[in-house]
Amino acid sequence: MDVYYYINDIFAYYRTIDNLSPGMKETLTFGFSGDEIGMYRLQFEVLDDWVVLQTSDLIEIEINRSPNCKGRPYVYVRPTVTWLDSKTKFLISGTASDSRHIEYVEYRRMGDDLWKSVQGFENWSIILNMSELSGEKTIFQFRAFDGEFYSNIDSITIDNSEEDDSFLQEFGLVSMLGAIFCVIIFHTRRRSDR
Repeated sequence: MDVYYYINDIFAYYRTIDNLSPGMKETLTFGFSGDEIGMYRLQFEVLDDWVVLQTSDLIEIEINRSPNCKGRPYVYVRPTVTWLDSKTKFLISGTASDSRHIEYVEYRRMGDDLWKSVQGFENWSIILNMSELSGEKTIFQFRAFDGEFYSNIDSITIDNSEEDDSFLQEFGLVSMLGAIFCVIIFHTRRRSDR
C-alpha cells in the first residue's frame, strides 16, 4: 500500500508500506527552514493499486520558533469561507503572529498589484462581495507586517463554480415545482369545465 502526504493541499511525499495494519502508527519527519514559519495543513491518503482507501482528517501544524526566526511575522488563512446574505457575500478569516506585534494584515486578489487592509491583527477577517470573484476560481493572498518585515504569503482559493451549480439546482427545483403547480391548476379547471 502507498501513503501519499499533502502539505497545504500540494503533494509533498509518498512511501510504500508493506503489511499495513489497522491502528498502525507512522512517523514522518519534514525539514523546515527559517523562512517556512507559519501554519500548515497536513493530510494523507492510503491507496491500494491507485484506489484511495482512506483519507485522513485535516491536521493543522504551526511552525513557530521562539524567538521569532529572522524577526518575521507569519500569517495563516483558515481553509474554509463562511457564506453570508444568501451567498452574496463571504467571510475569510485567519491569524497572524509575531514576537513583537502585528501592525496590519492585508490582502489582494492574485494578479492585482494593490494590497488592501483587513479588519483585525492577530485574529483578522474580511467580508467580500461576490463581485470580487473573477471566473470560476479566484485566489486571494494574505500577508502581515510588523513594522519592519512582511510575513509569508498564505492564500485561499474560492471556487465560484460550486455556487453557480447550487443556483442552477435551486432554479431547476423552483421550475419543476412551478410546472407541477400549473398541471394541478390545469386539471382542476378542466374538471370544473365538465
